[in-house]
Amino acid sequence: MRRSLLTGIVAGVAISVLALPALASGRAAGVAGWQLAQTVHTPAGSPASDLVAMTSVSAPSADDVWAAGALESTEGDAPNHPVLEHWNGHVWTRIAMPSSFTSVYDYRVAAVSSTDVWVFNSSFKSQGRFEEKPMWAHWNGRSWTTGSLAIPALTASGLIDVAAAAAAGPDDIWVGGVARSYYFSAQSSDNPFLDFFNGRTWRVYPFPGTAGEITGISALSPADVWAVGGSPDGSSGDEVNLLLHWNGRSWQSIRIPVSLRSAVNGPGFSDVVAESSDSAWVAGLMPWSGGSAYLIPGLAHWDGTRWTVTTIPASVSSAALISGGTPLVRAVSDGGAGLWLAWQDIDGSDRKSAPGQLWHYAHGRWTLAPEPGIAAWDLVTALASVPGTDKAWAAGYTLKTRPGSGLVFRYSA
Repeated sequence: MRRSLLTGIVAGVAISVLALPALASGRAAGVAGWQLAQTVHTPAGSPASDLVAMTSVSAPSADDVWAAGALESTEGDAPNHPVLEHWNGHVWTRIAMPSSFTSVYDYRVAAVSSTDVWVFNSSFKSQGRFEEKPMWAHWNGRSWTTGSLAIPALTASGLIDVAAAAAAGPDDIWVGGVARSYYFSAQSSDNPFLDFFNGRTWRVYPFPGTAGEITGISALSPADVWAVGGSPDGSSGDEVNLLLHWNGRSWQSIRIPVSLRSAVNGPGFSDVVAESSDSAWVAGLMPWSGGSAYLIPGLAHWDGTRWTVTTIPASVSSAALISGGTPLVRAVSDGGAGLWLAWQDIDGSDRKSAPGQLWHYAHGRWTLAPEPGIAAWDLVTALASVPGTDKAWAAGYTLKTRPGSGLVFRYSA
């Protein structure tokens, strides 16, 4: 089972179901770079182990930003409740969500506009049983409606883990993840989970090949959607990386070179940034030229004909070398010729040894985002860019203080 991002970093930390006031904070007007935009604290009187974290962000416009996260409970497998914050260009507002909408995993948000917002959870174990269907919650600017996502028939009694969501338009919402059936079967099996909303209903979409999971989705239009994921290689036990493109009619699998095909000791491709119908960036763990036993966070670009690979310079960040563990790697466009990339070793809690985790890549050059905007103890878990601008947003949390607080950052050139 994929653990919650929060419990993967701090063993024993859980989320408490409490209402939080929206706290407005932000950088001074005209200040360039990454700055803290919002801090989401645990309520006064909460247990010292409680932690609030933001794990997803969506920015359909500069004055319409949504950040989703969770409060975890210390009470065994009790579900956590979502936290949803909205920025309207002036102030942050807490949007209360339905009390029945819970999970023990992270929440995903995909916003089309301030009156068309989708939040997704995963199926989860509660009081000794699995809630078999992940749910959606839709905000129309005034009220919520909720329902269950469609799930693959072959995993109807298994666990659905929602890992990615993207909005291609008002009637084109994609949600992906993994459907695990081995909790109720002697045979281990991971199957891709990919749902599509066409403006009327949710449906499971057939997935090409033998994919095992979806880890990232990026949408430019209803006829131009990219997804990354992986599937287990039965012969080696390693993960086989996948890049897929939706042309409005069907999903096509993109050829992966041998050097990028298998992800040893790691999840491999974890996110994707769409550029056009024949161009996309893939973020994740890439082979390191200094040794075959290591992988390093980086980017691979597909231009419709060939692949090029670039990684964070090991000479600058030796801590980025991964020989095991489960790194989280996310990427987003900077609105120009570059990208922002965030990585975190989510199996480790000692952030003092890390030189940083948010990088910029453009024109062959990597640059580390400096403090004080994002500090070594601030963990970035999600990125989003504002279409047509150089503005970007990041969501995460900090472990510098107890209880830990959710964080939202914003970038402006």
